[in-house]
Amino acid sequence: MLPYERSSLHDCEERFYKKIDPIKVAPAAGSPAYLREFAHIAAIGWTNEDQSVRWLCGGSLIWENFILTAAHCAADDNNVPPDVARMGDINIYSDEDDEFAQQLKIVEIIRHPKHKCRIVCRVES
Repeated sequence: MLPYERSSLHDCEERFYKKIDPIKVAPAAGSPAYLREFAHIAAIGWTNEDQSVRWLCGGSLIWENFILTAAHCAADDNNVPPDVARMGDINIYSDEDDEFAQQLKIVEIIRHPKHKCRIVCRVES
């Protein structure tokens, strides 16, 4: 039987999902991410007065300077929009893997005119 062949109506979990080890704390069902493996994934953050960044959202790079994210990422609890996006970094809380990381200023937040659950952020070129 091939891994994607159906044996019953209730075997989707066996065919498509890894068993998650609840003891491991890591992305992708406990498997660590490799450098540049998810370079299109962006951390979306808000810069504090002391220049530290609160990373509260994420998104996907869908074009060279556009990130698709969820609507609730358009503003924080104080209705302040995010101002920075970071790509190519496995651990945003460590400086050890910053060789390929890019941190860019968010210059515009574009809400989709017909859909209220997603927004697009444009970053500087």
